[in-house]
Amino acid sequence: MPRKGVWAQPTFKCVGVGASIQGYHGDIIYLDDLIGKNAMMSDAVRHDTEIWYSNTEELLHQPDVRGQNPSRIYLIGTHWAPGDLYCQVQESDPDYQWIKIKAEEDGVPTWPEKLSAEEIADMKADPKRVMVFYAQMQNDPKSTDLTDFKEEYLQYYYRKTVDDKKCVCFKDSLDRDRVVPIQELDIRFTIDPAFSESGLAKTSRTAIVGVGIHRKTGLKIVLEAWAERITQPAQLYAKVEEYHLKYRPRRWGIEAYQAQAFVLKAIREYMMGKKLHIPITALPKDVGRDAKELRIRSLLDEFCTGQIYIDKMMKPLIAEYLSFPMGQTNDLMDALAYHKQWWTKTDMEKLNEYQKREKGRFMYEVGQRRTGY
Repeated sequence: MPRKGVWAQPTFKCVGVGASIQGYHGDIIYLDDLIGKNAMMSDAVRHDTEIWYSNTEELLHQPDVRGQNPSRIYLIGTHWAPGDLYCQVQESDPDYQWIKIKAEEDGVPTWPEKLSAEEIADMKADPKRVMVFYAQMQNDPKSTDLTDFKEEYLQYYYRKTVDDKKCVCFKDSLDRDRVVPIQELDIRFTIDPAFSESGLAKTSRTAIVGVGIHRKTGLKIVLEAWAERITQPAQLYAKVEEYHLKYRPRRWGIEAYQAQAFVLKAIREYMMGKKLHIPITALPKDVGRDAKELRIRSLLDEFCTGQIYIDKMMKPLIAEYLSFPMGQTNDLMDALAYHKQWWTKTDMEKLNEYQKREKGRFMYEVGQRRTGY
């Protein structure tokens, strides 16, 4: 495509994901296969890719789609898992128009020469491949019925500062707006430690999850959900110190089975060196068959009854939630599930009492407005 005149920038420019491209501007940008297995397995790679993508709009000559001769971005790729970058863009960016090509439509293969009906049936019947089928072949990672937790169960909160107090804001079970200072929550943290000298994607992650319980209603607010593949224990100790100073939780619990037991003692010694007291104890051992999956599944009651609230920015936790038990990781969901031992029937009773009391108050106020008494 020859152009007349002298131009500061080339007609075409090709770069890899993450490349520095400041100063370049184009009329059309093709973003092809931004995510792959590395982004799926690594929170750091996934986060860097999301940041890089968020800056691509600045490279357009005319980014305003309502302007004259608007520039365009074509986002091309294949899903890898629920909550991946393509899911996020579809949910948050209304300017895109989407075309999805699926391996089958209404049970009929789209390209039988490439993927036959028999091969599709085999993938659906294989628990290890069914998530791959729905994500990469159907481009619809949320459609599989083999995941336990449903997107409609998710409840969200956001943060804001009110009267110099940091607060969490959410709608309660009666659809009423609640603004609760974080310092008024009953806060606890759990740790699921894992260390690897290599830090490779296939190794387990260390996870920390903090939950604050609203004392009045018993609702659970997930304040922090952090998971990383770490190579040095000091990285964990520093993170524990950061959260302890930020929230001053009433209690910490840590999985301390076999080789992990040294971490409990090491954290105590680290905090003593910092002249900090940390109320940390070992979590009860549960090493039975499928103990981890059963522990995570026990959260279904709380999620489906709207008792757990999370921040929309907790994307790794949301991805694990949506893909369980077929996802690649579940460290955050497991750390969250450990909190359940501290949740009692009293929390549910508080919620029921609150709902009855508030409904009664509402009916009384309506009666007053109607009768004047």
